Amino acid sequence: MMDGEKVDLALFYRDASGYLAGATRSPVGYFAFEDDSSGALAGDTQRCPAVWLTLRWDFAVLQRFWPDYRLEPARTSLLLRTLVQDARVGKLFVEPHLQPQFWVEDQKIRFQGCRAARHDDHIHLQL
Repeated sequence: MMDGEKVDLALFYRDASGYLAGATRSPVGYFAFEDDSSGALAGDTQRCPAVWLTLRWDFAVLQRFWPDYRLEPARTSLLLRTLVQDARVGKLFVEPHLQPQFWVEDQKIRFQGCRAARHDDHIHLQL
């Protein structure tokens, strides 16, 4: 729905030298998914059954082409804490396997479900 009340926010990244201002792993900011702690791409897909007619694509073939950037958890955590404290923010979609490293728990931070687009390459914000 195009109501002007939703926006996707890029995650913060770093490399061996430190924080990378304005960098994303993919040139469009999407489809460079973050591994979960098990090492499997999007371990949450084990929880979500493989079904046809879904937006939950993994684009596994593309993953090797993205730069070897790592998440910058401190900056992302600050962003999430700031957003959950804002009364205008209704929902934030973040993949469950990413949330623990950001040290933020709140009822506004949710899993978008198994049939929706993944959110381990960006944060989805809804007012």
